[in-house]
Amino acid sequence: FLLPRIIYRREPKYRQIYSLEFLSDGIGFETDNIRSKLEWTLYTRAIITPEHCLLYYGTNSFTTIPLRIFTAKNDLDVFMCLVTEKLGDRVE
Repeated sequence: FLLPRIIYRREPKYRQIYSLEFLSDGIGFETDNIRSKLEWTLYTRAIITPEHCLLYYGTNSFTTIPLRIFTAKNDLDVFMCLVTEKLGDRVE
């Protein structure tokens, strides 16, 4: 998991404040400059660490979901079920 840390440190966009909405048909993504909806089909795999869910959409491109945003255990469980439902055996 060294590469994601290096990319995170070098890329300012990963340290921006953003809001996410997890839906069955995609992820709503909003920053000061961007408002978009990313379809689940964009993602090729997910890597779950104790701190993050990395949703990959290319070899070195990913959406970082910090797991600390799920303050209620139920919210984290619902999110993990959604990721598993959408990516199936591509979740590590």
